[in-house]
Amino acid sequence: MGETFDVDYFLNGPATGKSNYTDYRWLENRTVPMASRLASHLKMRVGDSLLDFGCARGYYVKALRFLGYKAWGYDISTWAVENCDPDVKEFLTNHWEKLPQTMHHGLAKDCLEHVLAADLRRTIRMIASKVQRSLVVVVPLATVPGGDYVADTDNSDVTHVTRQPLEGWLNILHDALDDDYPAIIHGSYHIPGLKEAATKHPRSCGFFTVDFL
Repeated sequence: MGETFDVDYFLNGPATGKSNYTDYRWLENRTVPMASRLASHLKMRVGDSLLDFGCARGYYVKALRFLGYKAWGYDISTWAVENCDPDVKEFLTNHWEKLPQTMHHGLAKDCLEHVLAADLRRTIRMIASKVQRSLVVVVPLATVPGGDYVADTDNSDVTHVTRQPLEGWLNILHDALDDDYPAIIHGSYHIPGLKEAATKHPRSCGFFTVDFL
């Protein structure tokens, strides 16, 4: 599936019908404040480590490292990793086994909706196996299970395959982690400063904080 997320997906999405992305690039004035807000939400301390699962071209990794955190990124897109920000090339990979064995925190932003329902449990548990303290998951929300997304722009991305409302995603996370990865999971429609689209389209995104016990 990694070949789906190619140059057209990230740079020419609307024109090719592959995604909503146009010229997906480093935007310091936007990404650094969002990374700072994420670190504050997770109560990260300078020197803490974080896994960005679905890191794309590594811009969150770059911003977090700029702020003094040890961030690594993983993505299935060969193109995104090969054409990542050169400042963080050594910290991004397509190979799970090349990541540090464990990290303090995790982020899975705008990626789990791309995972088929049959693979979600395995994917969530894979992330949990690396993360010691806390994880933030951000996904677009559907009106009803299997229905349209709340934000029309999310409906136009053909790679969005899992469609659930807030409660559905809470159930997915709870069921995937179960007793093997005990955690307290909070779900909401907004974490201020973490995703601009959540402000433009109220209740269009789900924000989940997983605190491992």
